[in-house]
Amino acid sequence: TNDNQNQHFISFVLLNSHIYELDGRTVDEDGKAFAVDHGLESEAGFAVDVGKIIMEDFMKREPESLNFNITALCETV
Repeated sequence: TNDNQNQHFISFVLLNSHIYELDGRTVDEDGKAFAVDHGLESEAGFAVDVGKIIMEDFMKREPESLNFNITALCETV
């Protein structure tokens, strides 16, 4: 939306061993949203891989920002 709250939500999912970023603001030249493929899950696992993506791609952009939150939905084992 174009409101003044400046909130933005992104999801990461694992599908066929690939890590995908789902972000409605990532659109192609036709204005259609698409999933960003961050590649195959490593042996370290999904949570570690996504943590690296968040640190290297998102937190590096605004390292002083405290307006950041991470939530994980996990199956109990």
